[in-house]
Amino acid sequence: MRGIGMWFRMLGPLEVVVDGRPVDLGGSKQRATLGLLLLQPGRVVPTSRLLTALWNEEETPVTARKILQNAVWGLRRRLSVLSEDGRDGVALSTRAPGYTLEVAPERIDLHLFRQMATEGRAHLASGAPEEAARHLESALKLWRGAVLSDLTEVGIVWPEVTTVQNARLDVLEDWFEAQLECGRHASVLGEIATLVENEPLRERACGQLMRALYRCGRQADALGVYRRLRASLVEDLGLEPSRELRLLHQAILEHDPALHAAQQPAVRIAAPAVVPDPPARRHVSIVLVRAGFDRPVGEPRETDLVLDEVDLRIRQEIESRGGTVVAALGTDVLGLFPGRPYATDHAERAVRTATAVCDAFARTPGSAVPGGTEVKAAVVTGEALVRRRGAEGGVTSLSVSGMLPHIAQTMLTQAPDGEVQICPATRKALARSAAWERHPELSGHQATHAGGASAA
Repeated sequence: MRGIGMWFRMLGPLEVVVDGRPVDLGGSKQRATLGLLLLQPGRVVPTSRLLTALWNEEETPVTARKILQNAVWGLRRRLSVLSEDGRDGVALSTRAPGYTLEVAPERIDLHLFRQMATEGRAHLASGAPEEAARHLESALKLWRGAVLSDLTEVGIVWPEVTTVQNARLDVLEDWFEAQLECGRHASVLGEIATLVENEPLRERACGQLMRALYRCGRQADALGVYRRLRASLVEDLGLEPSRELRLLHQAILEHDPALHAAQQPAVRIAAPAVVPDPPARRHVSIVLVRAGFDRPVGEPRETDLVLDEVDLRIRQEIESRGGTVVAALGTDVLGLFPGRPYATDHAERAVRTATAVCDAFARTPGSAVPGGTEVKAAVVTGEALVRRRGAEGGVTSLSVSGMLPHIAQTMLTQAPDGEVQICPATRKALARSAAWERHPELSGHQATHAGGASAA
């Protein structure tokens, strides 16, 4: 990223560098606007998404759109001056239903990071760990701190930022894998241990730490990593470790000679799970949200943008309250809130998510999202089958099955637009946690179940 021209740096504090010198970007709203546009270069970011991003959980002022317009005007003027000779091809344009930042991806450090990571992973998959380690290390060296750290310091909380931060951890684990395959278990041991200490539930990193410890002659410590992880998973999520990690644990117990080999296909945590873990019967709350339009949106391209915006807003509300999106089809999104032992807050968090989604679209009908978005939701609490599924890169996902999702679908068909249906078991859980008294806004929504369905 050295040389002549304009560069955008996001992997750390937000910076625009021209000919090697950082330039002034203006106030926090102007910087935040640029940051969000850079997360989606070349794509139209709807005005409603920008307004939500700039004010987060704060009450949006009546002058919000004017403030945003001023921020865009300031950025456009600044960028046009910096690239007035046209050599950088940077332009901030107004395009319905929002704005887009036209910039060559190779001028953004996040794009370079992803490109280098992809090359490194390709080398790792093809059995060239030395080349993989070199590319992955170059990708990691682009980071100067937490992504958009200057914005997060002033209270910015965006799901896109969390996604990028998690991508760094995934690449770091890829680099660990390459180092282990090169036989550098001793030199990388400390860095793996640091990651596991900071992210104790990342199973892939735990598996890598177990392998490194075992190769260093520390079998007891390797088994201790597994015991601590299993205790945390069972206590916090009610889940057992993944099949791959259980195989690795067994191999360490049996002093399997394959553990000392560079390649360990049988126990590599990076590999996708061939056989899904058996489902666990868990006490959970689920929220099913459906969005629709009260009038035509326009051309298919504009409709897709609107649907994408609605989906993003719903996912953001679910994930910001500790839920997990387990399914999405069309305009239906299913969020899962697993219950912790001896706790009832999962029902409250699910209901607060549902009401927040409905309220978010009700506050600005017909203007926040073009087309007039209508949203309704159902919340059901009870026992369901929760299954962990392996995914590429060692990442696991959750799915939920059983009668609970079916009950939520039945209830949703009877929920009026803009309202939330809650089952009796959810109402009971809210009463036990005194949620109605602490959050009186919850009682402003429907609190009945449909068709006699019960989740208790």
